[in-house]
Amino acid sequence: SAGERWRMAMDIAIAAVGDKGLIVIPQEAWEGLDADNRSAIHQQAKVAGVTVLTAECSDDETVTATQYELAA
Repeated sequence: SAGERWRMAMDIAIAAVGDKGLIVIPQEAWEGLDADNRSAIHQQAKVAGVTVLTAECSDDETVTATQYELAA
């Protein structure tokens, strides 16, 4: 699945950027992931100490930065 591929790609990206590194996930890829895979990627990044930057469409008229929150 796309989620499995992204989790494997995250392992490679984390190794490449190292601690406190920055990884960018394209908006189209992030929006295509289900909640379980988003949570898994979040956990990978958190454990590795890296920051992930991505985007998601919204109805807001302004661009607003928010921190990812795990689904309840």
